[in-house]
Amino acid sequence: MALKACITVIAVVYVVQVVRGAEKSLDSDSSGEDYELWTQGCPFLVAENRTGFGTTVSCQHNCNGAIEKVPEGEPCYTIGEDGLGRMKLNLPYNCSLGECSGGVCVPNGRSDVCFKRTWEENNKAMA
Repeated sequence: MALKACITVIAVVYVVQVVRGAEKSLDSDSSGEDYELWTQGCPFLVAENRTGFGTTVSCQHNCNGAIEKVPEGEPCYTIGEDGLGRMKLNLPYNCSLGECSGGVCVPNGRSDVCFKRTWEENNKAMA
């Protein structure tokens, strides 16, 4: 349970960094509002690359009975939340990259080294 809480907190911190640092709007709907993963309900889980950039590991999830989806075309790792849960902390993994389409992370033929991090590791990096 504590591990899930730590992963959720990490996801929120990284998503905030990604959303606030984005130069473009992440939402293509007609409302004109920016899509912010951390304010729309439940945070999406992320894995980090070598530079500490967090990328979602799934393009949709259940949030208190409602299905939430990452916007079309956003980058993702195809490992899913279960894959992230099986990863060992701070060990490098070869993760397949993709783009979100209809709530599914569709592989794009590329891969990247990714890591599962902890809240403590994130705080050290931010200090």
